[in-house]
Parts: sequence; structure tokens; C-alpha cells
Amino acid sequence: RNRREHERRDGHRRLLLPGGAAPRLRRPLRLQADPDTEAAQAHRPGRRRARPRMRPRGVAPGGLPEPGPAREGRPGRRRRCQEQKVKVPSAHCDSRVRTVCTDVMALMKLQARAMSPQERGFSVILSDMCPVVSGITTRDEAISCELGMRALSLAVGKIKVKESADYRETMERFQTSTGPDPDEDGVLRRGGSLVIKFLENEDIPGFNKFCKEKFKKVSLLRPKATRSSSREIYMICEGLR
Repeated sequence: RNRREHERRDGHRRLLLPGGAAPRLRRPLRLQADPDTEAAQAHRPGRRRARPRMRPRGVAPGGLPEPGPAREGRPGRRRRCQEQKVKVPSAHCDSRVRTVCTDVMALMKLQARAMSPQERGFSVILSDMCPVVSGITTRDEAISCELGMRALSLAVGKIKVKESADYRETMERFQTSTGPDPDEDGVLRRGGSLVIKFLENEDIPGFNKFCKEKFKKVSLLRPKATRSSSREIYMICEGLR
């Protein structure tokens, strides 16, 4: 997935994890159902309805999948994905903006930190990653939480949950999304802010409680411009402890 980092006038930079309809930015890489879906088939008389076919995570619309490492326990089945480079919109970005084409699930914290000023980390991290709604509620919610957990682990480092925490089950459910990263420190500077987009689901309170232990202030925001049919919600975390 792509990264955008923007050095502001005060010398700080922001790390952007695109994936949604952010202002002045276009989504470069996302999950999307093929056009030959059940909804499309419904308007074609005389043809059987086909099950929606989902592109593997990381496959750009119109892109061709590529073979990857075989999945454990499923011989012959391989995860396929393709990364797509994105051109920096010159009308809204200057020379301080850089893009990095990579798989966010495989990105190491050391690599992300190396892109920051003096390799000291970022002051703000914005994660706009979100799957395209497929209609399968549980699937969409799970992928949204996986992406949110990945952004959270990149920001604060290794996710450590107290034994007595009532949200322990929620955090452990998505623990595999943090990836095999030997670096336990996050790339967000102390006092920095983190914004993560989720699809509303029953696991949001668990993320909220965990973030309140890591940040001084945590709030949930549903922008006024959001469509009434959309379930997108933003978790805003300010002041990393």
C-alpha cells in the first residue's frame, strides 16, 4: 500500500495510509468486488446469479494478481496481490510530498521510521485504509479491524494488553495483523496524534479502551459530510503518552 508523508512548515511530517475518500486524495489501492457481481447479474435476464468474487487484498482495480507465498495448511493455494504506484497530484502537493509503494502488512517499523525527518518518527499518522463494502457484514468488519490494528501497531509499537483488561479478547483477535516485526517501538512521536478509520462494529469499544491507555484523549468522529448509508467512523487519538 502507498504511504504519503508531508513535511509541514514547522518541520513535522505526517504519514498517510490512503485507502478511502480523503479530501483531495484518491484511493490508490483497495479491495473491490468484480463488476460481474450478484447485483449486476440481477439485471441480466436469463442468466444465473453468480457469487461475488472478491479480489485478494492488495489487488488494485483493473490489476492482475501475482503469485505469492503458499498459505499454510492449504497446499496449492497461493495469496495473490499486486501493488500499484500512484502519481503525486501536483495541483495539491509540492516537492515535500513523497509516495512509497509497498504492502502495509509487510511494512516494518524500521522502514517507516527511516522515511521520517532525522529518522525520529512522525508527529501525525492518518490511516484512511478501509475495505470496499462487499455486503458481507462480518467480513467487512473483520478486514476493517485488521487494517485498524495494523495502523495502531505501526504507531504505538507492540500491542501489549493487561491480563485483567475487559477488551483483551478483542485485541488478541486481531493480534496477527501486527505482523512479525522485531521492533517493539512505534513510529509515532511522544505527544503525537493518530487517526484511524473504521467501519462501525462491536469491536470499536475495545479499540477505544486500549487507545485511552496509550493516549491522553480519544474520541470518535463521524464527519458531517459522511453519507447517511455509510458506516465509516474515525477514531481520533491525541497526545501519545
